[in-house]
Amino acid sequence: MKARKITALLMASLMAISMAACGSSPAEDSGEASGDQEETAADQEETSGDSQETPEDSQESGGDSDFAGETLVIGVWGGTWREAFDEACVKPFEEKYGVTVEEEEMGDNIVAQTIAQVNQDIEGIDVACGGGAADFGQYLGVKGAVKELDYSRIGNAEGISDDAKCDYAVGMYICAEAFTYDNDAFPEIPEGAAGFFDTENYPGDRSIRGFAGSGVLEQALLADGVAFEDMYPLDLDRAFAKLDTIKDSLTKFWSSGSEIVQTINDKEAVAGEYWFAHVNRAKDAGADVTMTYQDAAKFADSFSIVTNTKKEDLAYAFIDFCLDDQVQANLCNLLGYAPIKESTLQYLDEDKQEELSCLYQSYEEGGTFWAQTEYWGDHFEEVSERYQLWIAE
Repeated sequence: MKARKITALLMASLMAISMAACGSSPAEDSGEASGDQEETAADQEETSGDSQETPEDSQESGGDSDFAGETLVIGVWGGTWREAFDEACVKPFEEKYGVTVEEEEMGDNIVAQTIAQVNQDIEGIDVACGGGAADFGQYLGVKGAVKELDYSRIGNAEGISDDAKCDYAVGMYICAEAFTYDNDAFPEIPEGAAGFFDTENYPGDRSIRGFAGSGVLEQALLADGVAFEDMYPLDLDRAFAKLDTIKDSLTKFWSSGSEIVQTINDKEAVAGEYWFAHVNRAKDAGADVTMTYQDAAKFADSFSIVTNTKKEDLAYAFIDFCLDDQVQANLCNLLGYAPIKESTLQYLDEDKQEELSCLYQSYEEGGTFWAQTEYWGDHFEEVSERYQLWIAE
């Protein structure tokens, strides 16, 4: 691999955001990776029924005189992710408080730009959103770019798992990277991470995420027999050695939701570790695949408050509004992901409740796990660099 290509991969790893849950590397497709939809938010209204209700008091235009006339600036991804975010969160908030919400599409530069804004103490965004709580938000906190959150000011955060309620970021919805298999290639579905990494008994081309390493490395260790309670700190040498065992079978490193759908539909790989909303989208389009949540890595896309904001009170009000159960249901109906709180499930249809219920159970109960916030906040940069180098080898 030429030196300049490796350098480019290293630079990308510094800015790539994993939880995933659910960010994307390419700026042009940035909305895809945080729960993007091929259809527009408007198109999806037809399938979400009456879900686009707002909280009861949101019907009062400009209802809070303390904020009326103010402007809040939010750093976001873009694309159809932004369309869903606008419809479910931004517009109802503007109507309720009589404010203006401006969105700056920052794509995969959101980490670097937020740090630069604070270091230079220049005016910019007030809230950063759309990145993983366990890496994006915590890493920004370690760098001093976002504030430690005061949860007494976010009443609607009650009921969120501690794994998505971090010092510097609070989850906005749950995505998970689940193992998915083409039914023609796998008449017998492998079990968990061990089955995915067992290319001898379950041969076939495979696909995994092409940026950062959170979740992927944990799954490699689970496949190698490491007990979940002994996972952290990650034994990186052991994890990468396990990844080496499937490298010859890896035909696709995906970096966005649209690439997941394309990989499944075009059968570029017949087994993959994918964001579940995009697997469901491929299935809705006719793909004959089976998805299993056993050993799935869970991520929470998140909200963080930028350190040098002058709109802290308004930022807290916005985050709290977005975590209301009905707002959460509206957003998740459009994105296809799971609400950050189990209490929101009651607002979704029964089939969706049944599918997503395992995401609110512990690893021992449901077979899914949260990437550990403390570890990835401290090690995100260095481990992501190593992951990119491994891909480039």
